[in-house]
Amino acid sequence: MHLLLIADPGPPSRRVAAIKDEFEELLRQSFAVDVHVDTCTETIRVQADHQLEMSTLDSIVDRYPSADLVIMFTDIPRHTQDHPLIAEV
Repeated sequence: MHLLLIADPGPPSRRVAAIKDEFEELLRQSFAVDVHVDTCTETIRVQADHQLEMSTLDSIVDRYPSADLVIMFTDIPRHTQDHPLIAEV
């Protein structure tokens, strides 16, 4: 299992760095498979319509072709219908 964690610079990237090793080990124990977690610090841009700039994310993900799962961490507040957006799939 190969995961890619993309984080905005600053607090998000520090949080990712702080959890990476423990997260990797928890995944290894939970799924009993070889797990590799890559981290990448890049600015994640949000468009005027509050959507993530997907072309930027695509270019980042393209550098990790074997990634099975990508998780993005940002501290940019986002809202949908006047409610805070905590997670988006």
